[in-house]
Amino acid sequence: MALFRGTWNAFGTAAGAIVYPLDGGQLMTDQAERASKEFMTVGRDIGDSLSRDSAATQFVEHIPLAGYLAAVVHAVAGSASHAKRAALRCTNSNVAFGVALGVVAGAPGTGGATHG
Repeated sequence: MALFRGTWNAFGTAAGAIVYPLDGGQLMTDQAERASKEFMTVGRDIGDSLSRDSAATQFVEHIPLAGYLAAVVHAVAGSASHAKRAALRCTNSNVAFGVALGVVAGAPGTGGATHG
């Protein structure tokens, strides 16, 4: 929501530039301050959504192979415990994926579920 308010205030800043000669720049200054505040909120919201314990981060940690990238990012950021957590989750997902793939690939070779 802050993104939309910030964008609207940015348009207000442009309108303030147009009416600058009439109000001495008051509208432009006011709208620029509001836009700055809203865009800073957007930055915090994005940062929070990608933090170490966010739902998005934990989702990526469970994706086979991609979770190792999250582990590297945690390690580079200096969070060894989060890096270990991501690596363990990704390894678990890799094993589960490998087992599922083996079952699916092996079923035709064993006759699968055919009776007969």
